Amino acid sequence: MNIDKLYLEITRDCTLNCEHCLKGEKEHVNMSINTIKNIFNDISKVNTLLLTGGEPLLNIKVIEEITKLIKENNIDINTIGIITNGTVCSNKHIEVLKELKNSCDCFQFYLSSDLFHRIEWRKLSLTDRVNINYEKYKEELGIKKVLNDDYYKNIVLYNKGRAKLLTIERIEELYKKYHVTYKIREMDEKNNLSYIENNIYGKVCIDVHGNLIDFSISYDEENKSIKDDNYNVNCFPLNEIIYDYINNKKEKQLLKKV
Repeated sequence: MNIDKLYLEITRDCTLNCEHCLKGEKEHVNMSINTIKNIFNDISKVNTLLLTGGEPLLNIKVIEEITKLIKENNIDINTIGIITNGTVCSNKHIEVLKELKNSCDCFQFYLSSDLFHRIEWRKLSLTDRVNINYEKYKEELGIKKVLNDDYYKNIVLYNKGRAKLLTIERIEELYKKYHVTYKIREMDEKNNLSYIENNIYGKVCIDVHGNLIDFSISYDEENKSIKDDNYNVNCFPLNEIIYDYINNKKEKQLLKKV
């Protein structure tokens, strides 16, 4: 099976409690090795593989297993993406991420250094640690910064998770102090999965428990989109789940038209 975009929520744990977090309150739960094995058992090729969290580097064991499975199963991966908050780094992380980088054609590794992360770093006295980690990752893996305040002055947040609690007064306060404008919007992106024979198009999103879910941002929305065990990779093969998921959506759309 060839997948265009595969999004894996490998953890819901995090080292920070940022007030703009679109996910909501963190949960101390990681994706299991067994779940990862079940996901990659049916895959031949992935165009874009995105490893998300929480803070994805907290589940380094699963990242290591992903690299192992890519090599053992000879899976063709074009791009692998990871965004970190910069608080997690060790020799083990560098070693594992180097192996992951070598398993794909394009490795996109980013440090999210937006204003809310910077505020949280300062509050928890982590700024120096993040800067040291960034320099290590930059030297070893070529990490780049995204949402750096020096370049992004107008940032869009979606009305999800903790961002729902951001008041107009708080946003105005941030603008007066840091000259960064935040806009809160509703998210209208749909997860339109489709297939042609063995090729899957759209975003295949799998949550930390192994459920195939609708594309969403907050943990609450992800949980609400879970149908039943019929869409869990620990119960059924991923290819069967995806085809059934797509066909059921098509049937529902036809019924609505009738």
